[in-house]
Amino acid sequence: MPYSRAGGAASLGGFSYNYFIKSLPVLVFYDNLLKGRPDFVAEAASHEIGHTFGLLHDGTSDSAYYTGDVNIKNPISWGAIMAAGYWNSITQWSNGNYADSNNAQDDVAVLTSKLGLRWDEAPAAISAAAPLKLIWAVSGVQARFGTSGVIGSADDVDTWALTLSSTGLVDVELAPFQASAFSSGNNVDLELVLRDDRGRQLRRVDPSTIASAQLQVVLGAGTYYLSVDGAATADHTDYGSLGQYTLSGIVHLLAGATTTASQPVRETTSTTTSTTSTT
Repeated sequence: MPYSRAGGAASLGGFSYNYFIKSLPVLVFYDNLLKGRPDFVAEAASHEIGHTFGLLHDGTSDSAYYTGDVNIKNPISWGAIMAAGYWNSITQWSNGNYADSNNAQDDVAVLTSKLGLRWDEAPAAISAAAPLKLIWAVSGVQARFGTSGVIGSADDVDTWALTLSSTGLVDVELAPFQASAFSSGNNVDLELVLRDDRGRQLRRVDPSTIASAQLQVVLGAGTYYLSVDGAATADHTDYGSLGQYTLSGIVHLLAGATTTASQPVRETTSTTTSTTSTT
């Protein structure tokens, strides 16, 4: 080491060794990754750290590395983290959930067995929803809110409570963390569901062409619930649709307005031997 063409190097299963920190470093060769392009560096770091937990390469019947859809201009082009997904907008942990896979290893199960799951910032049930704080402008007719969270497992749904004192136009944006301005560079495709105080679904937004979700709706006074979930794509389940997100919005109070989401509807927008591994 270092390797002239690899994105990084790590010891397979190295995390299980007591001397891991001193003797078994994880290396990412940023100068081999388009001179340190952030999404490429993040991709390589995730991949190499995966090796230290015992994760193997995801390939196909004729290639050691699955390259994915290879269309970085497509916001939902898909690749596997333990493969070579650099030229894709979304990369995820895999259990062999792609065509012609040669590796059915359950990445998430392996990682969870060694790391556990993080605390849940917003439980799924509306009775335990985390509150969204409205920050009012001086005018008193417009407010904003914002929060962030992590979808930590395929079963994880984060629910946030939004309380309005009177009728208002609500603009909501749900977006995944992006590692780079050059591409989507994220790990999660997101779905947003709006419910009323009885838990009835008013809107569901799951675009088929982007990983984020936007919603604009007029709501009457009361408490509403915004649920965030990792979504499946046309070709992949929500197994690996995990990661960080931000949820933000603006509320414009309206005098004499008629609500547009008073009835439940469904709305989908569009849709222990140490060996060295290199990437």
